Amino acid sequence: MSKGLWANLAVATMSVAIPTSAQMSDRDVPAGGLARNQAECVAQFQAADLNGDGFLSPYEISESRSLIPTDLWGETRLSRQEFVSACDANTRNQGPG
Repeated sequence: MSKGLWANLAVATMSVAIPTSAQMSDRDVPAGGLARNQAECVAQFQAADLNGDGFLSPYEISESRSLIPTDLWGETRLSRQEFVSACDANTRNQGPG
């Protein structure tokens, strides 16, 4: 088999192996800080980080308030780690829903 055919076969195998539920998009982001797991927390941060610099500025926080956990609303700058840690802690505190 040619290298191109092997590459296509590898891509096809990987696309079947990755479950659809593991793929997140911005439309899958729950609003209002209601993430159910860490993947949704990361997706919420990425949706809020409008310029993609890894931090949320005051402007990004105010523009994306529905994505920001309420306990972080008063912050003036948030790193991805701070956001995901707080969001993930909220998911554990929610209990079974």
